[in-house]
This record gives sequence, structure tokens and C-alpha cells, in this order.
Amino acid sequence: MKTRLQFHHVGTWLVSVVLSLVFVLSAGGCKKTKTASPTSSVNDYATVYFPEEPDGEKMLDYLNENNLSLLVNNGGIVTQHANSGIKDLLHLQSGYPERLQGAVVADKLIGKAAAALMAHGGVKEVHTNVICVPGRELLVREGITVYARQEVPMIINRTKTGQCPMDNMLTGTDDVNECVRILQKATAGPREDRLLRHWDFKLENDTKSGSKESGFTQVTVPHDWAIAGPFDRKHDLQEVIVVQNGETEPTWKTGRSGGLPWMGKGHYHTRIAVDSTRWNTLVFDGAMSHADVFVNDEEVCYWPYGYNTFYCYILPELITSDSVDIDVYLENKPQQSRWYPGAGLYRNVHVVSTDKVHVPTFGVCVRTPKTGSWSAEVQVDIELQDGTESTTAEAVGVDVTTEICYAGEVVTVIKGQNGNAKIRRPHLWSPEEPNLYTAHTVVSRDGKVLDAVDTRFGVRSISYTPEYGFRLNGKTRKFKGVCNHHDLGPLGAAIHKDALRHQIMMLKDMGCDAIRTSHNMPAPELVELCDELGMMMMIEPFDIWNWGKTDNDYHVEFPEWWRRDVTNMVKHYRNNACVMLWSSGNEVWNQVLEDGIGIVTELQALFNELDPTRRVTNGMDQAKQVIHNGFGAAVELPGFNYRTGRYVEGYENLPQKMILGSETASTVSSRGVYKLPVVMKDFATYEDNQSSGYDVEYCPWSGLPEQDFE
Repeated sequence: MKTRLQFHHVGTWLVSVVLSLVFVLSAGGCKKTKTASPTSSVNDYATVYFPEEPDGEKMLDYLNENNLSLLVNNGGIVTQHANSGIKDLLHLQSGYPERLQGAVVADKLIGKAAAALMAHGGVKEVHTNVICVPGRELLVREGITVYARQEVPMIINRTKTGQCPMDNMLTGTDDVNECVRILQKATAGPREDRLLRHWDFKLENDTKSGSKESGFTQVTVPHDWAIAGPFDRKHDLQEVIVVQNGETEPTWKTGRSGGLPWMGKGHYHTRIAVDSTRWNTLVFDGAMSHADVFVNDEEVCYWPYGYNTFYCYILPELITSDSVDIDVYLENKPQQSRWYPGAGLYRNVHVVSTDKVHVPTFGVCVRTPKTGSWSAEVQVDIELQDGTESTTAEAVGVDVTTEICYAGEVVTVIKGQNGNAKIRRPHLWSPEEPNLYTAHTVVSRDGKVLDAVDTRFGVRSISYTPEYGFRLNGKTRKFKGVCNHHDLGPLGAAIHKDALRHQIMMLKDMGCDAIRTSHNMPAPELVELCDELGMMMMIEPFDIWNWGKTDNDYHVEFPEWWRRDVTNMVKHYRNNACVMLWSSGNEVWNQVLEDGIGIVTELQALFNELDPTRRVTNGMDQAKQVIHNGFGAAVELPGFNYRTGRYVEGYENLPQKMILGSETASTVSSRGVYKLPVVMKDFATYEDNQSSGYDVEYCPWSGLPEQDFE
């Protein structure tokens, strides 16, 4: 059987101007902060013992799932257990004895559990305020948080001093749920953010029906149910018309979305411990797709678009015991996507526990309206909620304070829900020097901390003008970027931060400094890494408006959901320094329809309302039409996909006098396949259904770098 390899395009983007190419793990707080520690009421008198032969990997999973911070006697980790065979722990301590004897570290280490983690290889190094675990770096307000799984029994004993702060401490209990509840209560700060990693999963012919007790397998989220295969052309066989390719009749196509079994219905179930006295929010970084979420058999939210972050509440009336059941039903429909979307809970799921009065999800906005090398102005706007209702600090009798921190030092303080402050000699963010600040926001009442949120941001200025093109921190520069789809190739769509980091570092090594999230919202981890590593971003929400490219794609949802999807996306990422501009869509067919100007205008108005600091572009592929039909003139920063031959015409006719090369220079190739002679070819086909690996072949709608960047 002949097969044809399909490749995602990796286009580039840049700006052409004047005919020349230019273009919250829990809050950690600052080191020098006057705010009381979230765990300041818990001293170091509780000791936790694990079994004689603890399993480090299981404990790592257990603590991660339950977001526990386990306490030991101050310094007791060295003295009390020194003769218990903890060789790995003592070896790691060598060179740091004075630090480990101090409360900063010792009050949050775990004796034998820490030793087991080290023996397992999970812990690489210990500092005074961070523990490094492969795949995650966890900063806490003071001391160390160690993470691990439900099978691990723990025995909690009252210490000899009798000064244990937990009044309901049990002696000798091996009840895991009881241990979890006690430790959560004892160590909880004002805000807990737990990753829900362990779920039961099954594929279903008819979701929301059938037994909840049978047919499940245990999976770890993030989870992509389709990547295991098998590959088969039947999985994405589509009879469609690709108008952009000049087709007028439908033809059968396969391989467009990877040939993997991503279509179907899936059911995820888990049970988690909750505290009914706290306010609990479920946050889904992304769920593919049409997510219907139930808590104790009551529907709490529905969100159809699989790429967006959304959240819902575990309302107090749904909590009838110390735990709740969570069920998530997903459905990927046939002809829902024209590339591989993945399937399932492929991004992280959180449960965030706070006081009833709290900062809601996406409730912090940080801007730097005035920026220079000698000083910068930082502006904060903090939303508050009392349960599900928006409120103000005055109405609920709380104080709101935000410390602006750099490298752990407080540089200025803003009091109130809204305010401004000056930063002297700011450390500017750029791809070359990705300096980041933290806004540490505390909500308190009569000195008691109710909520604390850390928001990372960067101090930098961006501008787009016909005279200078794109400027970052007052300097004209080009975007040297790529258009990247969200999946991780052979790893599938399940998010993996190390794999994303690897991708970004490879791109930086080849000279790339920008990523366009084609053509959907990114994972939060990607944006965080771009902030940290210095990679600029153009964030794009969707590939379709109300005119579809496949039968069941986003055009079905667009009329009802576009406003909510754009709102969540912009509020989620408006604080990130790496985000240079927004996109309102990619190659939407409305660009040549009568309703296009109205839709793009309404979209841009919402973007500007939520974030007036960035321009909005649109990736247009019908350059000849949009230059003259008014659509291109309506786009704030016109973006052309390919069509570099139209740049001069666009510059001369469009009022913005700027062109963004939103997608250019796309080649096709098959790894390890080399065709001779080496000749540049448009839409070359061969009997073996492969392309040449020499990067000299391209599709009818694109061009080679040698052509587009000539």
C-alpha cells in the first residue's frame, strides 16, 4: 500500500514597512516582604513518618496530587534520623549542614520520604528555597515543597514537645484520607493549586450513560487518548472542497489530521479530597473537546472549544462529604479539525482552593504604560469575588496590597485594587534579556491573609508605526518567527513542559525569536517558557469564524462562543511579557464575504477593550481581494499569509502603511528521502508519495525561503 506523509507547515512571519522588511502554583511572594507567610501559624513540631521502605516515585505522585507540604522537627531531619540508613539524604546534605539545621529548609523536608525521593532519583539538588525535580521547579514562600500518590500510607504522631499546632492530630493512624485532610488543614496557605493527575478513563459509544464502575483504565493527565494509535487512513478520511487550493468539487483526502483515532467520545473520572469551608475552583487548561463537567453527578460547566482554558466552581452545596466525584465527558466529532487536535484531558487540570473572598481566575491585570531605561510605571487592576459574585474591597471589608518584586526583592508597593507605582532603573524584558518581575497580591482582613496570588510580568514597550515598523523597547527589529501547531509530534498533544522547552531551545539555536500559535490558543506552559527563555509570541484563537472549512469545525460554535473564547484567552495571557500582538483569525473565508468587515471590527473592539496595549492582526491569504474590498483596511495590522508579491501593492493601497508577514516560506519534505536532481519544484509528486528532503519543494500557495526573502 502506498502512503503519503503529511507535514504541518512551519511558516515564518515578519513585518514589511515602507517597502523594507522590518517588522499560579500558590503564591510565592518576595524575599523581602512584610506580608505574613501563609503558613506562619504552623510551627515546626509535626513529624511525618513514611513506611520502612518508602517508594520515592509513589510519594512524589502522592504529594503532587494532594499538594501537601509535610513538616518535620526543625533540624530533626539530621539528628533524629541520622542512624536510619538515610545515606542519600546525608550525602545531599554534605556542604549544606548549617542551612539544613535552619528553619528555612528543615521545616519543610520529610526525613525518610525525602531520602526515598533522592534514592529514586527524583531530586537533583536542594537550595534554601527551591527543590528541583525533573520536569518541574517548585518555588514556595519559604522552605521546600516535596511532591508524591494515594497508595502511600502515613503515620502521624504527636511530638514529644506537645506543641503540635494541629489540635485534632491522630496517633498512629494509617488512614490515608484522614492523613490528607489533617495535613491539608495544617499546611494550607491562603491559596492552594493542586494538579489533578490521576484519573480513570474509558472510551464510550454513548457518553453520560452506562456503568461508572467498569471499563476504566488508570491514566495520568495530561493524557492524549489518540496518540497510541493505530494509524489508519479511515480515521480522518474526508470528502471536502479546499477552496484555498482552487478546488470547486469535493475530493477524498486522508492524513490531514494525522491518521490517528482522535474522533470519538471519552469519559474521565476522579475523586478528590475537598474542604467544604473553602472556595474550590476547577481550572482546565484545555480539554479536547466539547467538555461537559459534572461534580457529584451535577453538571457544573460546558465548554466546547478544546484549546481554551476555562474554569467552573465546586459549589459548597455540591460537597456532601470530605471528597467529591468529578466526571468529564468529551466528544471529538468527525470532520472537526483539519490537523491533528489530540483527544482528551491533554492539558493540566487544577483545583484551586481559596477563601470565599478571593481573586478569581484571570483576575489580575498588570501593565507598564510608561517604560524607559531610567524609570517605568507599573499599573495593577485586581478583581475580587465573594463566592461567584464580583465585589470590591470596601464591600467585603478587605485590604489589597501588591508588592512588585524583582529577583526576590520588593522594589515598590501598590495599595488597593487599582493603582500605579514607579520602578526605578527597570530591568527590561527582551529575547536577549528576558527579565521578569512578580506582582505579589495579598488580600487580607484584620491582618489575616485571605488570598495571595503571584503574577509574573515583564517591563517592556512595544509599538508599530509606518515610520519605524515594530519596535521593542524603542529599537526597531524584525520578527524572526515560526508558525507552530500545538502538538508535540510523536509525543502527541498531551502537554509536556520539557518537550516544549526542548522545542524552544532548538528554535533559538537556529536564530528564531518568535512563535505564532497557529491556529489556536497555546498551553499555559508554552507562554510561561517563552517569557522565561525570551521568545516573542503572536497568540491566535481560531482558524474559522462562521464559515467552516470542515463540517464540524469551530464555525458551528463561533456565533455563540467567540466572545467567551476571546475573553478567556486575552485575560489569561495579557500579563505575559512575551506576547507582542494578538491575531483575530487565520485565513477565514469571511475576508472575501460581505460580513467580514463587521466581524473583524467587532472582534478587534473586544480585544482592545480587554487589552488596549497590543495591536490585533489577521492572517489573510486572499491578498488581491482584501487589499481592495475594505477588509484589509479594517484590520489593525494587516497580515498576509504568503503572497509576498503583493506586499508593495498592499503598502500602496492600505491606510496602515504596514504589512505583517504572518505566514511565509513554507516547504514540504520527507525525512531521509532525497530526490535527484535537486530542483526547486512547485507541488511535486512522485510514485512513492514522498517529497524530497532537500527542502526545495513547496505547495502552490507558498514559496521557498530563497524566494520569499529574496
